[in-house]
Amino acid sequence: LPSWLRAVTLEGDVRVRIQSEFWDEDNLGAEIFRAQTDSPAWAPDLLNTQHDRNRMTVRARLGLTAKASDSLNGGIRLVTGSTSGSPTSTSATAGNGANRVSIGLDRAYLRWEPEHGARVEGGRMAVPFDGTDLLWPDDLSLDGLAGRGELDLASGLYGFAAAGAFPLEEFANSSRDKWLFGGQMGLDWAFGSAWQLRASVGVYRFRN
Repeated sequence: LPSWLRAVTLEGDVRVRIQSEFWDEDNLGAEIFRAQTDSPAWAPDLLNTQHDRNRMTVRARLGLTAKASDSLNGGIRLVTGSTSGSPTSTSATAGNGANRVSIGLDRAYLRWEPEHGARVEGGRMAVPFDGTDLLWPDDLSLDGLAGRGELDLASGLYGFAAAGAFPLEEFANSSRDKWLFGGQMGLDWAFGSAWQLRASVGVYRFRN
């Protein structure tokens, strides 16, 4: 293969899922909850609270990363799913009149890694912080700038830290743009042949 092609990596996956949502007919109607506020931040997609639902969903992801030099690389990823109103799901519901599924640009970033264990990246990227799906959903990507570093402290023990700034909503006629600023640090300890302990603490500030 030519040298430039060896620097390119492709990845992707396809998932088909059948899911059911069961509701009690005695629940209050969804319109009761939506009427409490113009835009309920805790449930923007609450459309149904009483009727059982059975549906099939499909998800497809295709990504490409390219290495420009020993310290610089970049990547893009295309995914299915809504391009507005659903940042944490790339699944598309089947049964849309046989129409095609929409595809959006989920990631587009540049990453500079001047030395092993230290990197800076900007663009639209995966969440740079540790966390479970409860805190940072696997399908979530963020726009912005982030840095991460790792430091060996002892045999099997290293520390890590990450920080980033991410615009959440930008306005053309207002100075009160919405931002997320975050920082995190932690330790990773591998002891024995089958045990590993990882712990971290983070602070996240949502501005405006």
